[in-house]
Parts: sequence; structure tokens; C-alpha cells
Amino acid sequence: MPRLIVHATHATSDDIRRIAESEIGVVCCPRANATLGVGTPPINKLLQHGVKVALGTDNVMLNSPDMFREMDYTTKMIKATSLNPSAITSVEVLRMATVDAADVIGLGSKIGSIEVGKKADIVLLDMTAPNLIHSQDFVSSVVHRARPDNIACVIVNGEIVHGSINS
Repeated sequence: MPRLIVHATHATSDDIRRIAESEIGVVCCPRANATLGVGTPPINKLLQHGVKVALGTDNVMLNSPDMFREMDYTTKMIKATSLNPSAITSVEVLRMATVDAADVIGLGSKIGSIEVGKKADIVLLDMTAPNLIHSQDFVSSVVHRARPDNIACVIVNGEIVHGSINS
């Protein structure tokens, strides 16, 4: 039995039901699917059935591996395809890129959230950047306005690997 499925772009209602019953996670890569013109992943239906959905960037020959752009695009795609501006929240999308992504790939006990006992992996953003400084909703700003150049520091397993905390 697979632990995860990638894309599920053309999953039928029966497929989604079986995925949910089998507790298999799905990694969706909406920008890659859109670039290739193969459709949109049924993220809302997957979530409605209790499937854990992770976001990925997939094909780096076609798209930059930019999770900020992936989160923004995914939110807009879901709202547009469902014709519902409240179809998904920024919190849900950020969770798909972090906690749920770690769970889907089998590393949820080690990474994906900041908790005692997990690896100290974190990205710190420069909230004084022009596109973030006036943020009224931090999560929404991360999902819709943050960019890779806003990254001030990257910490992996407790070690600074990029930038500094004083940036």
C-alpha cells in the first residue's frame, strides 16, 4: 500500500473515497499541473473527505521551486474553481505546506512544526520588507505576499544555514 500519492489531478469521487479510507496522503503540485495544462487537483474534495494534502512544487524545469508562490497560487486556484472566496483559508494552505507535508512524507514526528522533541527547522522572514511591513494578518501575508527574498534566516536542525537572526 502506498504511503502517498502525487498529483491525483484526475482522481474520481471513488478514487478519493478509497484514498481517504486507506489514509493515504496526497502531494498536490497545482502550478506544475497548470503549466502542463493537465487540470487542477481536487484539493477541496480531498480535504472534505479527510485526506491529508501536502503542497509540492514538482517540476523545476517548468516552475521555480517556490513554496510562497505555490501557496498563493493554490489558494487562488481553489477559490476560483469552487467559485467561493471562502473555500479555503490561509491557515489551511500554510498547514498543507508545513505540518501536513511533513506528515504525508512520513516525517511528521521530526519536522513540520515547532515543538519540543522535533528538529529545530525554521525559516525566519524579514517582516520589515516593504511587502510585509504593514501586515495585519501574518499567516495571510506569508501565504500571499511573502517571497524568497524576504527570508532573513534559515535554521536546519538548530544550525543557521543561511542569513542571520540579526538580519
